[in-house]
Amino acid sequence: MSNTNDNIQEIHTLENLQEIPTLENIQELLSTRLKNSLLHVQMKLNDELNEFWNMVKNTKETNLYALYGVYVENCAKNLGFYDLLNQTIYDPIEFIKAKNIISKYMDINQVAKIISQTFHKISIVSNDLLLSGIIDVENIIVRHMQIRDALEKRNLWDAVNEQIRHIPLEKSLENFILDVRHNPFINIPEYEDKSLFSNTKDLVNSMLGLWKIPEYQMQSFSINESTWEHDALQPIVKFITYDLEDDLFVRWDSITSKASQRRNGSKGPIKKNDIFVVHKNNHYEYEVLLGEVSNGPFFNTTQVQSHTYDDHNKLGKCGKDSLDDALNCFMKLNNPAGKNLNLKIFKEINAFLIHAHGTSLELFILDQKFEPFFRLRRLSNISVPYKQGTIGGIIDLVQNLLTFRNILICTLNKLKEINNLFKMKPQFVAKESNKQNEANKSNFIRIPTLNTPLK
Repeated sequence: MSNTNDNIQEIHTLENLQEIPTLENIQELLSTRLKNSLLHVQMKLNDELNEFWNMVKNTKETNLYALYGVYVENCAKNLGFYDLLNQTIYDPIEFIKAKNIISKYMDINQVAKIISQTFHKISIVSNDLLLSGIIDVENIIVRHMQIRDALEKRNLWDAVNEQIRHIPLEKSLENFILDVRHNPFINIPEYEDKSLFSNTKDLVNSMLGLWKIPEYQMQSFSINESTWEHDALQPIVKFITYDLEDDLFVRWDSITSKASQRRNGSKGPIKKNDIFVVHKNNHYEYEVLLGEVSNGPFFNTTQVQSHTYDDHNKLGKCGKDSLDDALNCFMKLNNPAGKNLNLKIFKEINAFLIHAHGTSLELFILDQKFEPFFRLRRLSNISVPYKQGTIGGIIDLVQNLLTFRNILICTLNKLKEINNLFKMKPQFVAKESNKQNEANKSNFIRIPTLNTPLK
């Protein structure tokens, strides 16, 4: 009521009227003011449209899409269209950023060059590992056939999809596994590797123990993630790391990755892994083996499938964070060799990843063969032999774990070589060593690990 009186008083003053205006007078004045307001809005909208069209024109002429992407991103933020920012808008922006970064280093090797040239042809989501500089071989096969085809035309796909050679299982060990099935307390044969056979017997008996539990045989939903982790995965990790206690420290359940916290050399995200194994030395704890358990073994809902996909990408990024962070640490440490320090050996170390989802166990190795890209290869995708009678599955499990373990030991040996390059007491590099650091850094090119929005 007060607003109406104010308007009436204002009209009376402006028009110098001697009597109360009619309703028609009020409507006419309000209509005039509305038109003026709309005109102002239209002028402002015209200015914004002109800015937009100039941006589009400039983008077409220069073929530089990064500024256009940032402009659209800012518009979405200003308008509060966060759903679009998370889905429609964000993807192209991250695509553009990644493409621009990769394009800078496309002449380093032919694989990087071909991926860079093919990047604009592929459809990519914001959480794709390729945007973080990781060639996920299985993902290339399933989702990025254009890249695979381009690599095949240059006879490079076989090098990228290089198969990891499995170590054949000795016949004596295979026969021993069959004997353990019938006699869990069997003695280890004379002249055999006591530690290998003893730890193999422990693993086999753990798997045979699952055969006796009715809940596993009935595939009961009561077997949750924690139970599966305790019953099946702990014996598996114990087998992988046996006799390596001096080099490795195994931790379980939601351990925060320090490497991911220092992602890209700055403050990174909080990432927690279900399986967390570090290599201990006098200078640094290298997160050499990481694992994720995506729910219990007998759950297969849409939500679980989404969780499995997210955990796979999380593992890939955490593995890359680990290698990146280790390099950053080693570059800061002083060394006795001075100018002769050569960190090329660092390119020979790997990160090791375990992903348990459903009853499957996937073993991955992340290497640095195609710099600036990391390569994620799957060693194996095997079924945990929980089901009664699957003795062949137990033999297959042992054989794959031994191959995985052997490659892990190779990386541990390389890390020891790197450790020997440094003084026993870590010191930070003095200013006079900066030039050598820069020279070393030039031998290592890294694509930043990208984070998805709102996560």
